[in-house]
Amino acid sequence: MTSARFIDPLTVLPPELVLRVLEFTPISDLASLTTVSHAWHHFIDKEHTETIYSSPSKTSQPRQISQLPAKTRANALRDRATSFSKLFDGVSSWKQLCERQNIIKKAWAMSRPLTRQSILQVKNSAVWRFKTDFKRRLIISTSHDGGLHVSDMDTGHLLWELPSSLLTSGDEVVEPHAHLEYQDGTAAFNKDDIIEVWRTDLENTKRGQFKRVTSIDPGCQIRGFQLSYDTLCAVSSDGLGFVYDLTQEPPSVTHLKIEEGAMGHLDQNEDMVVFSMGWHGYHVYDKKSGKCLGKLEPWRCTEKYHTVESPTLHDTFGSREVFATYQCMTRPLYPAMAPREHRLTPVRINPGPSYETGIEDDLWGAGMLDRSSDLFVGYSGSGCIFICQNIRKALESGPENLASHSQLLESNSHGSSLNLGGWLSVKNHRILFEAGETMFIIALDKDDRIIVTDGDKSKPSSFATRTYCAGEPQPVSYMELYDDAIMTTYTTLGHRKGDRDGDRAFPTKVIRIISIAPPYMLDDSATSDSALIPPSHALPHMDDTEDILTKAILAYEDVDREEDGEAYHMTDIDYEGGNDGHD
Repeated sequence: MTSARFIDPLTVLPPELVLRVLEFTPISDLASLTTVSHAWHHFIDKEHTETIYSSPSKTSQPRQISQLPAKTRANALRDRATSFSKLFDGVSSWKQLCERQNIIKKAWAMSRPLTRQSILQVKNSAVWRFKTDFKRRLIISTSHDGGLHVSDMDTGHLLWELPSSLLTSGDEVVEPHAHLEYQDGTAAFNKDDIIEVWRTDLENTKRGQFKRVTSIDPGCQIRGFQLSYDTLCAVSSDGLGFVYDLTQEPPSVTHLKIEEGAMGHLDQNEDMVVFSMGWHGYHVYDKKSGKCLGKLEPWRCTEKYHTVESPTLHDTFGSREVFATYQCMTRPLYPAMAPREHRLTPVRINPGPSYETGIEDDLWGAGMLDRSSDLFVGYSGSGCIFICQNIRKALESGPENLASHSQLLESNSHGSSLNLGGWLSVKNHRILFEAGETMFIIALDKDDRIIVTDGDKSKPSSFATRTYCAGEPQPVSYMELYDDAIMTTYTTLGHRKGDRDGDRAFPTKVIRIISIAPPYMLDDSATSDSALIPPSHALPHMDDTEDILTKAILAYEDVDREEDGEAYHMTDIDYEGGNDGHD
């Protein structure tokens, strides 16, 4: 019997057919094919490399971009990249883009990802909201005490600010707990029920400086607003919605008549806006016509799952984490430091509800539309996540068929400390949300469906991390998922210079950046304990680092708090043992 003769497909098949086959070939197999022969190497990596790697099967491409010409797509993808580690800088080909995306994909897929951390303390104020600009490398934030601050994303240095209305009078001030929205150089924040719109990169402005371009007065009490797609959407609790087109001067407005009782959470995509209606779920409207497109009623969903935290999650709290946070505050933000595997701990996802209770009376708060697909995710006050894989199909099918397009995920933390279910973020088949004192990062499959934990290491992993590292936790007031990082507000001890010798610690909320560290970017020296824990002589006026940790945490936990919404007083803690009681 004669052995079968190998026939090289390149010699008998037309190039168009070979390219079609390669479109469905895994990236790992492409790499193997390039080593088969010089002809295959030339065909894949020389002659047709752009065609092969520009395929949506090789590189992740949002729906809005996938239909554009190849060159336009590449530029658009680079512009949309949200990489804290600058992973896409210098990318000049589709193959390089594919390689970088796969580096991130593999890093997220690890059961215990190697992460690095940066901490941004914005002056001496507790951060309320923040937004990022990766193109300009800026972090824009508002605070519990008022004011708006623009920080350099790499150094952490303050570039520009507007003062708090508590400190000065005048027209250019920002109130405490001001909500903040941002899109590509345009910032929007509220003064009572007036929404101010400011822009950067205008004539005679320095880097990070903003100038006011318009003020929007809806003429009623505003519960919330959201800015994206050059459109600012706002909502009141009195049955009114507003869609402002910021490309017009002055902005044109479309009025929406909605049901009363909107909670203030809203989100939008290219053509629709979704309002949270509390016990009534989510209502969806067309941004141009104002027509109601339908309702999402999560209690109609029948497919339920629940999370189980790793028992080691809370083991990460202690002196090492507090010292690591302190050290990060004294360093530039980029590059992030101290690669560790303990920051994100695995979370199991099991089928079925975690406890026998109905969600018919659940209060639905934050909701978010994925910017790259038709996924919609909502969050309730009891800590339940509503996942609608395709909001367009769900609306077309009607409320009675919602169960075929959605799933429910219950967190075992039984809800957030925020009455409306807290914040959440959705990106790249992942969901980020807070429940209790825990931050969850839940992975979905390619169809945005929940992945049950069954020991299959080839499946994406889900994780949890803490929302604080010292003292009494405060609710997370903003969070965001990015390509290779998560950023959240984080309760810890801040540091500032005292009036006398010695630094002082005080309870505050900073911006914590957890970066998924690509292996080739790691600094091996940063993995040592010395990179995590500053030596005793580096800490102010203390020979024993355990003493400073103990005194700081005990003083922090004894701080008197006055509950007023989410505001709280901050008390200085003298490293030499005193407490001056200054608020």
